[in-house]
Amino acid sequence: DAIIINWKGPYDKDEISYLEANNGGLYIFTGLTKYQRGESHAQYCGITTQDYFTRFRQHHKKELVTRNQEIWLGEIEYPILNENRRSILEKAEAIIIYTLGLNLNERKKVYAPKIPITILNRWYKKDGTIRYNHVSSVNVPDVISWDGLNWRIGQKLSIFMHD
Repeated sequence: DAIIINWKGPYDKDEISYLEANNGGLYIFTGLTKYQRGESHAQYCGITTQDYFTRFRQHHKKELVTRNQEIWLGEIEYPILNENRRSILEKAEAIIIYTLGLNLNERKKVYAPKIPITILNRWYKKDGTIRYNHVSSVNVPDVISWDGLNWRIGQKLSIFMHD
C-alpha cells in the first residue's frame, strides 16, 4: 500500500475558523507542552471526517500544546478517498504516530502495521505553493516506509524542477 499526504501550514488556531468548509483529513499539532523545553516539535496527530473548525472547537489535546502552537493540515492525495475514507485516514495516522511516538497520542504507539505500507508526505505553504525548506517544528519524515520487517525513513527529500 502507498499513501500520499499533502500537508499545508502552519496555521494558528484562529486561522482555522476562516478556512473553507472541507471534508477534514489529518492534522498535526506542533509546539511545546507545559514544562517542555527546547525546540517545538510534533505533539499530536489526529484525523477528522468533519471540517477542521468543527473538530478543533473542543479538541481534547489542542489546549495541551501551550507554547508555539502551530497546526498542519493533511489531505490525502492518493489513494482517492471514497467509501473507505476513514480506513485510509486511520492507516496514515497510525503510521505517523507509531514512527514518531508522539507525546499526546495515547493509542496507536504499540503495534507496527500488519501489512507493508509507504507514506509520502509533501509539504506546502498555506497558499498551496511548494515548501522548499522543511520546517523543523514538524519532525515528520518526508517518507515513512514499512516492508513488514524494517522501517525506512527519508527526511528532507530534494525537490527539483523538470522543464
